[in-house]
Amino acid sequence: MHNRFADLSVSGDEGDGEEWQIAVGKKMGRKEPARQLEAKAGANRDYAIAEMDDNYDKNRYCDCLPFNYNRVILHRHDEEDAGYINASHLRSKDFEQPEWEYIAAQGPLFDTVPEFWRMVYESGSQMIVMLTRTEEENIKGQMVDKCAAYWPQSVGAIMPQGNLMVKLDNEEMLSPELRRRELTLTCLDNDDVLPLTHIQHLTWPDHGLPPSSVALRCILALMRAAREAPPSVPHGGGPPIVHDSAGIGRTGVLVAADIALRQLHAARSPGDAKAAVDCKAIVQELRRQRMSMVHYQEQFAWLYRVLADEIKSLMT
Repeated sequence: MHNRFADLSVSGDEGDGEEWQIAVGKKMGRKEPARQLEAKAGANRDYAIAEMDDNYDKNRYCDCLPFNYNRVILHRHDEEDAGYINASHLRSKDFEQPEWEYIAAQGPLFDTVPEFWRMVYESGSQMIVMLTRTEEENIKGQMVDKCAAYWPQSVGAIMPQGNLMVKLDNEEMLSPELRRRELTLTCLDNDDVLPLTHIQHLTWPDHGLPPSSVALRCILALMRAAREAPPSVPHGGGPPIVHDSAGIGRTGVLVAADIALRQLHAARSPGDAKAAVDCKAIVQELRRQRMSMVHYQEQFAWLYRVLADEIKSLMT
């Protein structure tokens, strides 16, 4: 049986597999794509709400803010509740196929953990992807806070969060790089229960790249399986929530890779895939919706590595 990806040259002129990765690396060395991908698309976006006095301290970084037009807005509990969280709705364009939707968020601060769980419940999300450790080394070798530990720390433990209650039902290592947690989120006002999966990538450095794409593609496969399964509860089935620390670099890479692989798998022929998969266009669209998505030049180049590795796996 002929493999429909066997003669696929995704970029159109650079060949496939390792030749393609080398060609992309040479192009990225000239830094032309990096300049082209600068967030000009988001330059005219307003993020004034994130800078309001009541909201400013809820941002982990002052230069990683959600745009007003597509920020996640929480239901307000009272007049003093601003309904603010540093998170953005990411959505495909009208009539784009395949359709996609995500929530990109910063890693919660200790004081914003309740808002994070409100976002999970109100969005009906049943998958959280965490691409950071709670603490990581900075470029000086110092351990710094990257994300609050917003889930219970032992199986069976319960963490109250206002009118919500989080329980850790199970925890397991899928590989040395990946940890999976199964949690239950209960609304105490109406006894609604939202089961959800939490996947954490443990070895992706903030200012670097993973040694291989295997763990990332495993996460994408889990996301794909969850997407194709019917919601387990009536108010479930919301978009996956993806975060690292700032919610732009590693988060942008994972979201862009997921979109690219979805386009690849939707292609009916090699020719269709060549036309459909455009990493540059994907990143540009993501940057229109959240500033600095796919933050580093090397992260953009690595998208092609992920795509090439997926093609190789489909050919074997």
